[in-house]
Amino acid sequence: MKKYFVVLLIFLISGCESTDSPCPQKCEYGYICNTESHQCVADCRLLECPYGCDAYSGLCNSPAEETDCADNIDNDNDGYTDCDDTDCDGINDCIAPVETGPVLCTNMIDDDGDSLIDCLDPDCFEIDVCIQEETWIGSECSDASGCSYEDSICLDDEIFSGMCSLECTQYCPDTDKEGFPITFCVEYPLDSNSGKCVTRCDYSLFPELGCGDGYECVLQSRFNDPSVSVSVCLPLGMIDEEGECLETDVPMPNSGITSPAGIDGCPSGMAPIADGTACMDRWEAHLVEITETGEVPFSPYFNPGTGVMKAVSAPGAVPQGYINQIQAGSACENAGKRLCTDSEWLNGCRGSANSIYPYGNTRMDGICNDARSLHPVVELFGTSDSWIWSELDHPCINQQHDTVDKTGANIQCISTSGHYDTMGNLHEWTADPNGTFRGGYYVDTVINGEGCLYATTAHNVYHFDYSTGFRCCADR
Repeated sequence: MKKYFVVLLIFLISGCESTDSPCPQKCEYGYICNTESHQCVADCRLLECPYGCDAYSGLCNSPAEETDCADNIDNDNDGYTDCDDTDCDGINDCIAPVETGPVLCTNMIDDDGDSLIDCLDPDCFEIDVCIQEETWIGSECSDASGCSYEDSICLDDEIFSGMCSLECTQYCPDTDKEGFPITFCVEYPLDSNSGKCVTRCDYSLFPELGCGDGYECVLQSRFNDPSVSVSVCLPLGMIDEEGECLETDVPMPNSGITSPAGIDGCPSGMAPIADGTACMDRWEAHLVEITETGEVPFSPYFNPGTGVMKAVSAPGAVPQGYINQIQAGSACENAGKRLCTDSEWLNGCRGSANSIYPYGNTRMDGICNDARSLHPVVELFGTSDSWIWSELDHPCINQQHDTVDKTGANIQCISTSGHYDTMGNLHEWTADPNGTFRGGYYVDTVINGEGCLYATTAHNVYHFDYSTGFRCCADR
């Protein structure tokens, strides 16, 4: 009997050591085979168990949770080790590093080991220092990091003083991003062998002058292709427009300028006059010539002669001078318009308040282009001898400084109905068959009447000189 008891005791203690044991190998003394995990575990009847003994199974109790999250041991026998065990959630050793915050996102270190550094790491995308305003060619910058597109450069030289650009050899890309103008490749002023991308003038984005603050609309030829010229935005004063003027030169400052959409149902470039009975050009007109191959720019410093011309009303253009009433009327007709009657013109200038000046009833110096002190003909020829008055068609008169302004440049010289420069800048022909031009010009808006009431009737319809311009009207 004693012999059988000893055998039974040995079997109970090392029962897993039989050939039917689910454990892969024989358990050592003090351990028995756990039939669930198929592992040798401590036999609490033979060894001390730090968490107590399960009297029913004879197994040492496991801890209730993972007690050490960095020992590479499954302390609670739940099949999960260290940081893989939810018991370790929130433990410092198990908190995954995150690259975030203004310090970690600017220290040039891959803090979270994901191979992405600072603002290139998605963890940093919402941090203020990494939020970058969408930019494109023409945007302001202090260095290339301020231009958020591929291969960008920042023109931070003494001319551009911080403008996003691209290197170019002839062409520049455009973007489908909203709010950015199309681009054009021009010669870089600091290196004649280098091309840089700039923006074209865009009056839908910049209604007044076609360019943003600090820039002006200037005619430039394409880099490596001088046969193509368009109006682009360049820093104010970059192009010297006061160089020597030659009578044989034929400048084309209005190339590429087109009319914006009309207002309140009026044709392009037009707005209703104050009483709503007709549409009138918002800006003094410039010309394009209609040829067999299409429309081409025409210089505003020359009389159009017998050419077939079309009137265009748009901001940022040099308005056409040197034109007689017959030519002006024909240009309006070719645009589907006509010359304004005197009453229509006055209604557009005086506005809903029927004021003396486009801006009100009190004359304000500097609002309109109407007070050049030195007569431009005297300045051009350097004398006041009588012979100079037979040279009033000289193309260089209006190419001098402080003569005719680009349309819309005098932003406060506007009537309540939205028509610019009806006072000053250039005289404007009306449809009066006896010959009348109104509004005065950049030298005088007083002698023949104040402001909108200024009217010159001393010339017939075939007269023209540097000061005669026009705008069109249309039925509504």
